[in-house]
Amino acid sequence: LLREGELQEPEDTPPALRRPLAFGIGTPPLLSPELAEASAAWAVSVERGVDFISRLSVFGVDRLVFELTQASAAKMATDWFMKSIGHDNMHHRRYERTFGADSDVAPVLVPPGRIVHVDTRNRPNSAAARGPPLAYWAASSFYQRYFLGFSMFADHLPKDYFTDISMISAAAESRAASSVEA
Repeated sequence: LLREGELQEPEDTPPALRRPLAFGIGTPPLLSPELAEASAAWAVSVERGVDFISRLSVFGVDRLVFELTQASAAKMATDWFMKSIGHDNMHHRRYERTFGADSDVAPVLVPPGRIVHVDTRNRPNSAAARGPPLAYWAASSFYQRYFLGFSMFADHLPKDYFTDISMISAAAESRAASSVEA
């Protein structure tokens, strides 16, 4: 569908879909937000659901560890005890120690180029409603946080990426053909 000459693009087609030179499938965060934005003219990344690889950066893992420790029973008991003896706002001090101005914080990285997000959660389940999954342009900031869940590993399976991309591509080609006929 995206190969040169297969489809006439309307004038408002995003530059990333006109003649991209690079496609990423399940791409991990590799670039700074500024460099990723500059690569939008020639790169497209496809990410599925809560694929853990698309969020795998040092900053993302640091943030996940911080969030998990914030929810631990030991931390909650410590906070309760400290509050009972008059020490408030332990969360702010912990956050400053981890991500504050004086901390050695890993840089925020994002996937390259424009990002096509394939929604794996809101997919029709009935056999009669089978069709391509929802796909939309996503902001790179969406990929800075880990989401824990049963599908975080399954969403990275290459077979499923290719199946979903094929279905989305076929649906787009069918829509384009029907709009030309009309």
